[in-house]
Amino acid sequence: MELDFMKHMVMELDLVLFTMIFFVVLCLGTMITLLKRKAWLFAFIPIALVIAISIIYTYTDLLGTPTKKALPDEFFLIHHHVAEELDSIYLWVVVDGDNIPVSYQLPYEQELQEKLDGLKEQAAEDGSAAIIRGHKPKENEDSLDFELYYFIQQKYLRKDANPVQ
Repeated sequence: MELDFMKHMVMELDLVLFTMIFFVVLCLGTMITLLKRKAWLFAFIPIALVIAISIIYTYTDLLGTPTKKALPDEFFLIHHHVAEELDSIYLWVVVDGDNIPVSYQLPYEQELQEKLDGLKEQAAEDGSAAIIRGHKPKENEDSLDFELYYFIQQKYLRKDANPVQ
């Protein structure tokens, strides 16, 4: 069922991209055939081409699908989802200092899946004081490293703590 949903979503994205490109080409063709002033053409054609190129590179980000861009250097993992049939691992991450989560798509690796699943189980055992932190090691910028990040348990933050007087 999930595979059918993803195929349907990809088809919709391709249709949106095709429609946007068709609209830009139609505008270009209309401008070239109907305008007799060359100055307008010299201004409009580069603008239309920039718009078409930006649509190609940003339409998936605009629609909210996971991005394949590089992960930030440091982030906190909210959730991960493994789709083996799509050869992808999806991460929902928050960058330190930012409250908006971003979804990333990584190529499937069994080692990465096992590491994330193990850390998720360990974080669930430790309770709400632990969250998975991801970072890129300084010596190898292409790889990712994950670890459990523990928040300090402070007495005054507990629910049953006495209020400060």
